[in-house]
Amino acid sequence: MEDRKLKTFISRKNQVSLVKNIKDNTLYVEKIMKVNTRNFEKEVYYLHLLYNHGLAVPQVIDYRDKRIRMTYIGPTTLLDCLTQWEIEERSPFDDKRVSATFIQLMQWLESFYELTHKATGKHMRLGDSHFRNFLVQDGKIFGIDFEECCQGTREMDGGRLCAYLLTYDPLFTKWKVACTQLLIDLMVNQCDYGLQPLMTHMEQELIEINQRRWGGEKKRLIKKMMTDIAQKNKTKG
Repeated sequence: MEDRKLKTFISRKNQVSLVKNIKDNTLYVEKIMKVNTRNFEKEVYYLHLLYNHGLAVPQVIDYRDKRIRMTYIGPTTLLDCLTQWEIEERSPFDDKRVSATFIQLMQWLESFYELTHKATGKHMRLGDSHFRNFLVQDGKIFGIDFEECCQGTREMDGGRLCAYLLTYDPLFTKWKVACTQLLIDLMVNQCDYGLQPLMTHMEQELIEINQRRWGGEKKRLIKKMMTDIAQKNKTKG
């Protein structure tokens, strides 16, 4: 008897499914790479590396022919948490819960950068860094999706995280702006990210998102948003 597929996750690049093992009723995630063999090798390599060094990622069960089976962490993404908190809080912004979560996220990222640098001798970044690629189980953050890991800087990942945070639906809300400013503060003041490169990469990501999603229609809004955030950080500095 074959294992039973329970759900297919939305993915632009791959076929990702939640599967039930018929023999012992356990759940696992099956990820089938559609095209790129190099990305498959990269995903397996980083999952093994990070898991074996104690970082919170899924454990690989087996892999072959562009297919990876890994442990199921759960359904809740970090974006799900933030979305729910925004619905609950709206205004005023209560930063305690968000701050604790972002600090844990920064700790995960710092461990990722340290481990990958030791293993490769290069400064690596996640590449596909956004809040759907982090899962939360019992208050603990797990990273997933390492097929786009590449050489780069922390500020590239940080800028992308900030840009995506601002543009999740509903975009550019006061709550999201406050969250983004908190994330910038943590990156710069506690993790020594360079403010200027962080802001530069954030703006670049916003421009790309604007072009990809809205055909460039929100250019003025993005420019104003970046000006306001830059002014706040200049005042703080």
